[in-house]
Amino acid sequence: MCPAVLPAPAAAAPRKASSSSSRPDAALYRQAQAAESRLRASATRMSKRAEWEAVVLRYRKVVARYPRSGYCDNALLAAGHLYREMARRFRAPAYRDDALAAYRMLVAEYPSSSLGETALAASLEVARAAGDRRRVAEAARAYLETYPEGAQARSA
Repeated sequence: MCPAVLPAPAAAAPRKASSSSSRPDAALYRQAQAAESRLRASATRMSKRAEWEAVVLRYRKVVARYPRSGYCDNALLAAGHLYREMARRFRAPAYRDDALAAYRMLVAEYPSSSLGETALAASLEVARAAGDRRRVAEAARAYLETYPEGAQARSA
């Protein structure tokens, strides 16, 4: 990973109730994490676009099936990070757009999420990496409006 890449989504521990082991949303999210771990453990799987897309789909299922779940913000951040890595790995700019859409959805649909700042900072990094001045300006404005004292405020 290049230095501008954010930590792997698994590092962001979801905030959940203690009875999460019996919740279907928790199980679905854990299955997505396990699928991502299997992907990252296999060079063969990591070389195949379909394997990446299958993992992203698992995270997106959490959001689609349980939109009020506390796991949705984590799932969207994970999907964004995966799309971002896919854009680099497969040299496919469309995945960059998918990453930005996942990050924006996290911020728009889950505004009280503690992961919002991470998502907006990631959006800014994606726009910078693409060299798109308009998107950089939009991402910087969104970040500064929401987190004027945030960790990335100075660089934004």
